[in-house]
Amino acid sequence: MTLPASIRKLLPHDPTPLGGGLDNTVYTSGNLIVRIANNPNPDALRREAALLTAIADLPVATPVPVAVDDDAGILVYHRLPGTPLLHRPRTAATLGPSLGKLLSALHSAPIPPTTRTDDTPLTDWLTDTADTYPAAAPALTPTQRRAVEHFLATPPPAPASPPVLTHSDLGAEHLLIDPDTGALTGIIDWTDATITHRAVDFGRLYRDLGPTTHSEVLAHYSPEWTEADEHLTRFFARCTLIEDLAYGLTTARHTYLSAALANFSHTF
Repeated sequence: MTLPASIRKLLPHDPTPLGGGLDNTVYTSGNLIVRIANNPNPDALRREAALLTAIADLPVATPVPVAVDDDAGILVYHRLPGTPLLHRPRTAATLGPSLGKLLSALHSAPIPPTTRTDDTPLTDWLTDTADTYPAAAPALTPTQRRAVEHFLATPPPAPASPPVLTHSDLGAEHLLIDPDTGALTGIIDWTDATITHRAVDFGRLYRDLGPTTHSEVLAHYSPEWTEADEHLTRFFARCTLIEDLAYGLTTARHTYLSAALANFSHTF
């Protein structure tokens, strides 16, 4: 890996691999995280850096840019405390209050003017999920496949509340927790942050954390919540669970696959 001189001089030693996904590969060097886009998009990285600067005062820690190289797709920030929830068994500590306060602040935050809007029709979400389903189906039992196929044959719900600033990928892999107490310590990977339905954030949380935590989040969420928001939350939870199943199977990422299967019953 070759890094620009402006980035390399910030690092205490050669970076070592930490992980990665579809969008980014992540390295660590001392207390710094070096995130490199798999397919650099300078405009997208500039938008993300502006957003991260704007949301630095959220009630949960978020990455604050130390250095950005737009052309190389590199973002450097200080490592946040905690471990991704996806890779740790949940402890008895509830995440509901801290997530409720976080989403209350995020969904009412001023929106940086460079933030993109995602107005993808819900029918397209359903079509994309139907296209993804064949890759996920081998992991499912016949009863589970019938539940998914019934969902895919049902028209999507109506849009609910006005669009707000969202994380848009708020799954367990991006929630950092204290491994001893289970307390929420940070939120990472804001690459997909957009102006869209707030239920996009709630849907992934419902999928990964279940209905009890969902209710606890809503108990600490200040904007009004409607029945339409609830229907849309279930819709996004189901779409993204199929996405995770397919991702886990096709990439042999067994952590994603096992988590999606464990979350199937409450999601569907």
